[in-house]
Amino acid sequence: MRSAASSVALWTLVLLGCAGAPDTAWTGPAPLHGVIYDYAGAPLGWVELRVDDGPPVYSDIHGRFTLPPITAGNYRVQAGRAGYETIRSDVTFTSRSDVLYLRLRSVAELVVQIQEALDDGDPATAIELLQAGLPANAEDAQLRFLLALARARTGDVAAALDELEWFPSEGSPAAVELLRLRLGEGGAP
Repeated sequence: MRSAASSVALWTLVLLGCAGAPDTAWTGPAPLHGVIYDYAGAPLGWVELRVDDGPPVYSDIHGRFTLPPITAGNYRVQAGRAGYETIRSDVTFTSRSDVLYLRLRSVAELVVQIQEALDDGDPATAIELLQAGLPANAEDAQLRFLLALARARTGDVAAALDELEWFPSEGSPAAVELLRLRLGEGGAP
């Protein structure tokens, strides 16, 4: 299992500054262009992007987007879409010709990595991955269950039980009921 830092660096590709050296003659605001992809390399449309909590901009069907005009400097870019993770990246805009390339993992890809982290005894990494997946997928039962399981494996039984409150008291999947029972009895998940 890769460490969380190397996994984020590998999976969240942010490439900025294709033009090379900063454009020292440039002083006014300019739009920032970019493209967003999934992990298979396909362009990803209808992704919501924001710069520093500004108004949302959406990628087109080809994954292309144009952020509102900004001046040279440091910004926080957030991108997310239902069925995919939400990423937050600090970027430095240095030239009018900068291009921002982003990649988003699907929930299915996240689930595989979360399960690997849990199997490797690394619930902290699992929680990091879940925090990337839940903002755009708050109603995903599988992610909710995995978060409860990861919290339980960190030893935070109260937080795990709080997460399980998301599921109905009756009619929940058997795995949810089993985890509730084990946590309620003080057993290990």
